[in-house]
Amino acid sequence: MTSFQMAWLHFKRQKLQSALIVISLAMALACSGLLLRVYALSQSRYQSLPSDIDGVLGPKSGGIEILLGALNMETKFHGVIPENLFRTLRAGAELHFEDGSTVSSQNVTRAVIPITFLGQYAGHSVIATDESFFSDSDSKSAPKTDEIWIGYQVAQENGLDVGQPVTIDAKGTISKKTVQKTLRIAKILSEKHNAWDGALFVSQLNTESWLTETEAIHPVWKTKILNYVLFKMNPQGFVPLQSLINDRTVSQLIWVDTEKQKLSDLTNSAKDFGFIIILVIFALAGFSIFGMMSIRAQTLRVSVATLEAMGYLPRYIYSWILFEALMVGVSASVIAVLTEMIGFIFVRSSLGSTWLVSLSQSNSLEWSLLIIAEGFIFSILGAGLSSWQMVGLQIHSELKAG
Repeated sequence: MTSFQMAWLHFKRQKLQSALIVISLAMALACSGLLLRVYALSQSRYQSLPSDIDGVLGPKSGGIEILLGALNMETKFHGVIPENLFRTLRAGAELHFEDGSTVSSQNVTRAVIPITFLGQYAGHSVIATDESFFSDSDSKSAPKTDEIWIGYQVAQENGLDVGQPVTIDAKGTISKKTVQKTLRIAKILSEKHNAWDGALFVSQLNTESWLTETEAIHPVWKTKILNYVLFKMNPQGFVPLQSLINDRTVSQLIWVDTEKQKLSDLTNSAKDFGFIIILVIFALAGFSIFGMMSIRAQTLRVSVATLEAMGYLPRYIYSWILFEALMVGVSASVIAVLTEMIGFIFVRSSLGSTWLVSLSQSNSLEWSLLIIAEGFIFSILGAGLSSWQMVGLQIHSELKAG
């Protein structure tokens, strides 16, 4: 009988012990993997934000909410602002300084970009904007009313190409119903390595008609609404513009770098505590698993002594212990991967787009590989502990005691 066959036979015979060890290790791996994945996604929420936007104008709310709503497309935070404020700023609103001087906002803003979220396609946001959004890209124009431009990530995930028709679910932030719209893909945007890769873009000229069809009528501004206005501007002009907007309008202007830092600080404040929890989970699982393996090894001393008395070499014994430990690791890893995937689906559906969970895509394969690697490490350490207990085994003493 080979050492692998011996390991499998003993693994099956000790059903209760084997099941307890496997389940303990699987739960530890699943919980730690889930916590690590949530932490990694929370980090990506500010690392993947576009870096070429200086300021964002949005509805009155917290600065982080405006940041994530506009630049990370997190639908929980979308509100509406009057379109006439955007028109006023683009035309050149006057900024009043403390010394009494007045300067047009056109002198401090390099771009004033409208953003309206008008629907979804395969879980990706559809954004209405104009040519100012694409002014720094390889195109100086914007989609026509019957066209749609696709972000690089959307095209890759859905196998889309130029010329294909795409049917989207058109629905604004305050719409009462959804209307399907079929548009032709006119352009696939180059990869930007930020959140815009996961968006689709339509003409700003579609906004009012689509909002009317979906019954998104604001009681005051009717269909003359936007979700956000993005700014590229000179830093020295931000404070007077912010004072003008925040004090005299229903909207709020934020400086992107400031809110990014706040989000980073908020996320990192929980990092150490999260790692402590993960370490505690591993420690508790490790002590329980190694303790059970130690007890298991003690019960094997007579069997091992008998095998050695029959002429089996120590390497056969150690191979048996290693194979059995790897069986534990493989079984626990499979259960842990399935549990972690189900747990993550539950977390995303329960928490949605809160600050804990990003809408960024998460590759399950890399987390599965991490869990499997952790499972094998635990198994090998357990095998080492059990083997160490067999070193220097006194055959005659063990046989007499047995």
